[in-house]
Amino acid sequence: MNPILQVAAAAPPGRRGLRAGPLSVVFDAGDLRYIKLGEGEVIRCIYAAVREKDGSIQSVFNGKAKTTFLRNRIGFCGLHPIRECAGAKFRALHKRHGKGARVSRRYCRRAAGERSR
Repeated sequence: MNPILQVAAAAPPGRRGLRAGPLSVVFDAGDLRYIKLGEGEVIRCIYAAVREKDGSIQSVFNGKAKTTFLRNRIGFCGLHPIRECAGAKFRALHKRHGKGARVSRRYCRRAAGERSR
């Protein structure tokens, strides 16, 4: 077995656990889920999406567009784990007008719709 990339045998049907050193991820129907560094989850899910003009989502990328088509957005989406990220600081590269600027920000402390206790 390749020592760099190992496939976990206990993954549920349709899912495949992958590991490279301390980095682990579950590959599930084209999505990358539960990306962890050691025991800490750093990304909940990365998936590709095409939003059509009516807002519906398609997530299959295979081939080359031979004609124009109506679309709203095309790209990769990343979901962060709420518990691990709430209130945490992060740094990002923000592109505006073709220039990159590094910014430091903080995630919200509570998710939208979450009630205070």
